[in-house]
Amino acid sequence: IVLATTLPILTNSTKMVENFNIPTDTEVDQILQDTNEEQLCATIVDLLIYPLKSAKPIKLNTLEFDIIGPKFDRKWLITDEKGKAATLRRYTQIILIEPSFEDENLVLRAPGMDPLKIPLQREYPDDEIELITHFDATGTAIEESPEASAWVTKVMNQLDKPFRLMREAPGIKRRVADIVEIGGVPRDHVHDKTAGVNGFTDITSVLTVSVESVADLNGEIQKIHPEVELSYEDFRPNLVFSIEGGQAYAEDTFDEFRIGDVFFHSSFPRMRCRMTTIDKKTGKVRPSKEPLITLRKYRNSGGVALMGQNAHHTVKSTGGTIIIGDKVHVRKFKTFPHPLQLGV
Repeated sequence: IVLATTLPILTNSTKMVENFNIPTDTEVDQILQDTNEEQLCATIVDLLIYPLKSAKPIKLNTLEFDIIGPKFDRKWLITDEKGKAATLRRYTQIILIEPSFEDENLVLRAPGMDPLKIPLQREYPDDEIELITHFDATGTAIEESPEASAWVTKVMNQLDKPFRLMREAPGIKRRVADIVEIGGVPRDHVHDKTAGVNGFTDITSVLTVSVESVADLNGEIQKIHPEVELSYEDFRPNLVFSIEGGQAYAEDTFDEFRIGDVFFHSSFPRMRCRMTTIDKKTGKVRPSKEPLITLRKYRNSGGVALMGQNAHHTVKSTGGTIIIGDKVHVRKFKTFPHPLQLGV
């Protein structure tokens, strides 16, 4: 994991979402200032972004948000030659790619490969912007370069099948609401004014989990597999909480919450897949198939394992900032039976 304390400046974020119904700064101010019913429930203990989707994370001391999401989070994506996303669910070797920020570049490293240096800023010629698909939702992207695509193709060990390294580009954005509908979650559980849009994330702009929840899960797993110990990084969160009072899975109850000048609405529990069973050090699936086996025993919906929470954010057009040590102020708790509630 590469530790970074500051992020370079990202431009064009407003242009990327100009066709969507984004709250005005006045509306966001009203949301942020309505603090009367807030309760202090957690503290931020880690912040992570994943510049290249499915690769290793970068840990941050400060996480900046624009109206799309955490800056530089999942801005690059590997696709096949037909424009379909290639992710860790199928191509486990992607987890061996380690990103870092160096000067004004994103640098990718992989075992046995020379580093790939990618400028963070670039032009977006209209005739080079393409459509890509992920979870049947369409977005716009641009190929980073033929050299970058050749690099990821070699990493993928699929020289008979070319891959491409794509960067998020201005144009059509994948709306949270559309992706949620594709995933089978009722549309009325996504609020119009705080739903927002996203780039190459699976569903919502942010994923949350607590250290207490991961510790509890490890305790359950180790009753059968004492050699297995997961970290919260195995669940690929952006925001890692430490819960006041230490209650595991308390984050499941957070509905609306504020951290600094960023407001969040927690949509639904995160459905877990094969990706969580991949050892991030080796790129191979654990023989135990954990944590899915254990999660399905006590945290499941229709046989689907659940861990962490999907959340979408709202910020002013000037953005927002979260730092390690910030407090999580919950404004509203979940009080209704959710279609993806545990055991339903």
